[in-house]
Amino acid sequence: MQIPTSFKEQFAYIFRALKTLSLTIGYACVAAILLASLTKLSWEDAIYCTLPFSLLILAARKYISGRSRPASLRDAYTTWTDAQKAEAGRYLHGNPAIIIPLLGKFAKVDGPITKSEIQAVEAIFKANGSTGEARKLAIMLFDMGKNGPLPFYHMLLIYKHTMTSDPALVACHILYMFQLAYADGTISKLKRKALWDTSVVLGFEYESAFEGYVKMKQEESTFSKRATSRIEEAYRILGCMASESDEKIKATYRNLAKTFHPDTIAGKALPSEFHAFADERFKQIREAYETIMASRDCAATA
Repeated sequence: MQIPTSFKEQFAYIFRALKTLSLTIGYACVAAILLASLTKLSWEDAIYCTLPFSLLILAARKYISGRSRPASLRDAYTTWTDAQKAEAGRYLHGNPAIIIPLLGKFAKVDGPITKSEIQAVEAIFKANGSTGEARKLAIMLFDMGKNGPLPFYHMLLIYKHTMTSDPALVACHILYMFQLAYADGTISKLKRKALWDTSVVLGFEYESAFEGYVKMKQEESTFSKRATSRIEEAYRILGCMASESDEKIKATYRNLAKTFHPDTIAGKALPSEFHAFADERFKQIREAYETIMASRDCAATA
């Protein structure tokens, strides 16, 4: 198992180990209290009696963890059923589409998939140009991973086997997982654990990846605010409201464009300064109209 390298990840790793140890000792103490109350043993003797059980519990947890967390794809293969081997065979061909069934499995680790998570997956598909038949294929792969018999951790091992030769693509896929994890606004404990497992298997720092995701979201927010401000300015230039129809906005644009069109101004005895102003105004009107129509087209296809 790969040990995290950053200070924050090492601290979290140690904290989890101490938490497991403290829970085990806590269970042993409860057992000692019950044993002391039901027998004539003293508190000290009860502790000594339950201490071996505490060690057995620790060993059992380690064994179970080792069984459910194979160290390699080869180890995982020895535990698969025929159905799991059949599913894995569909993924083991080095296709970048392996991320889609992995996202399907990841989305379901904490229960039923929510509407916001579906929207996040659709946004990922759209960002990659998945439309028409490509979108249908992506949905099929997503459902295949979501409903397939392979555990998430084993899917990670398959992903590592097929995709780690392309670090840039892997980094992009990790951002997709963060995007899906935070689709509901907050991340669940099970999804956080799944992301931690992903960092261990793929060998990246969880905190660094999280900071990269936060930076990406901040840049998206800044871009969105700028785009919104630009659209609002476009409506102001045309003197229109966002609630008005396309036909009305087009009519307003044509009237303004005709008023400030260079050919219209050229036929009038006006100062040269006004000609320059009219040219600039005409450009602003045309750009404003194009901005509004482009934003409405995007909204219609979203």
